Amino acid sequence: MFTGIVEEVGTLRSLRVGEKSAVLDVAAALVTDGAAVGDSILSDGVCLTITGLRPGGFTADVMPETVRRTTLADRRPVSASTSSAPSPCSRASAGTS
Repeated sequence: MFTGIVEEVGTLRSLRVGEKSAVLDVAAALVTDGAAVGDSILSDGVCLTITGLRPGGFTADVMPETVRRTTLADRRPVSASTSSAPSPCSRASAGTS
């Protein structure tokens, strides 16, 4: 369960869409502080399960259908020449993941 309180504004670093799944790489240091693989992060209204952690961010796998039916379809990764719209992020409420 999520409180709906935005804890941090993250940035989509990459979105790799494959035939059977997509992988998001999100830069978001605050919401990953103390997080573990398997924890839930809400990003842009989409509940994501952390599949990997790195300093300052996380990765999550999503189904292509989730990308198509949510705001993720409109997201573009940030690069040296472009910027992505901010991605509001929040952790699951204490005691849930």
